Amino acid sequence: MTPYSFQKSTAMTIPVWRALFCLLGALVCTVSWAVEDINALARALLNSARDLPFPQQWANYQVYAYHTLDQEAFQRPYQNAINELPAAIKRGDGPWLAPMKMTSALNRFISTPLGEFIYISGCQPHHCGNNAAVIFDPASGKLALLLEKTVGTARKGPRSWLAGDYTPAMAALLKVVRAAEKQGHGRLPLPLKAQSATAAAAVQMNPTRVKSDARKPLGPLLFQQHIITVHQ
Repeated sequence: MTPYSFQKSTAMTIPVWRALFCLLGALVCTVSWAVEDINALARALLNSARDLPFPQQWANYQVYAYHTLDQEAFQRPYQNAINELPAAIKRGDGPWLAPMKMTSALNRFISTPLGEFIYISGCQPHHCGNNAAVIFDPASGKLALLLEKTVGTARKGPRSWLAGDYTPAMAALLKVVRAAEKQGHGRLPLPLKAQSATAAAAVQMNPTRVKSDARKPLGPLLFQQHIITVHQ
């Protein structure tokens, strides 16, 4: 690469980062996040997110989904996200979702200009049409849980839900990584020829965002020593 081409590449990259941070700033300052804004952020992250080796600091997360629950910092935000799901979903999917009894690959470490995250995904054993994907920020403890169901759902009504305490960047990154994964891409960045299709698939993902339910719980459900609380 010549000095001129390097300068040209750098000049083109800086406006992209500026636009990314400006978009994130606008999202953080709003009370609610428009789907269009999340999709714009997802497209930007598609070009900037990278799978990297786990740093020593987070090496304990380089495990399969089930063993992620061995990390105390992960347990509470994950349980809180499950508690936000509709009661019927918790009753039906709790036995595999709460203890993370999933068919899964190893967790991934993903670096972006907006933070570093752990990505966890897996499906219900023998029913892989039901999937869970998680973006977890180990530094802050924030977590986004995406549940997708194609088994045991009615034709009408939501088939995917997004729960947890997360940032707009985490919601956007979760859409991008999951969309790429469903197309057979297990690492970022993607080949150029795959980026357009993945961006389009991410935009089509519109899970129902659920909110924290402060109502009195009916009581705990125990699944192999992991507790979730069911609300009416």
